[in-house]
Amino acid sequence: MSKRIKKSRIKNGLTQLDLSEKSGVSLRAIQRIENNEVTPSIYSINKISAILNEDFSASKNTSLLKKAYVFISFGIISLLIGFYDPIFKELPPPPVDY
Repeated sequence: MSKRIKKSRIKNGLTQLDLSEKSGVSLRAIQRIENNEVTPSIYSINKISAILNEDFSASKNTSLLKKAYVFISFGIISLLIGFYDPIFKELPPPPVDY
């Protein structure tokens, strides 16, 4: 998202200071957003979007959705496999009740 915001700002002929003044988002926040140092708040995204006439909402940020999908997929797979131990190439024996 940071690259999209910077590209759109430049395309609109705005400096970071111009965007800051027009959007009400601090100059330092815009610098950090464009350098991918922070994840912008919804408030900041909405303010920047209004000035640049472009939608930067999370629904268009597919990289975050892809990361979440991969993370959840690995979690489900690890639950399905259980406590598989690759050293022994078999599942551990069931616990014994005493």
